[in-house]
Amino acid sequence: MEMKHSNRVFVVSLGRIKEGWSISNRDLVEKKGRYFFPVGNRWPDPPPNYLAFRYDGKLQSIHHVRSYVTFTRPSELFPEAPKTQEWPLHYCVKLGPAIKPPHEVLNGPRIKMSTRVYCLLDTLLTNHTISDALTETEVRERSEE
Repeated sequence: MEMKHSNRVFVVSLGRIKEGWSISNRDLVEKKGRYFFPVGNRWPDPPPNYLAFRYDGKLQSIHHVRSYVTFTRPSELFPEAPKTQEWPLHYCVKLGPAIKPPHEVLNGPRIKMSTRVYCLLDTLLTNHTISDALTETEVRERSEE
């Protein structure tokens, strides 16, 4: 039996490109196997075991988080970032190989714009929308209380 929340997946929306960067967020994930986000402020702290990425109205991939570091100067990790850019403390995670759903998983009505949600891993792989996966996750987690 795994720990209660070890198979929770944090599902995020991937935008195209940050201002001043020469690489898109999608390419950071898909080509470099990296993703970053702020420490705290409604983001997971520490990083979750799994991250999932969605864009173009559907789930694209799920990744195990292999490791992470913290940073304030993106250019120290990414040569594509502006050299003078400095941020509040952020996590940079190293992603494992992409887990692709066996069928198309659309956003569904509960997932709007940049909404970030937690879903259980199996619900993302067995439902046809992230909205349905979220609902199933909520029902299951309420029944475990």
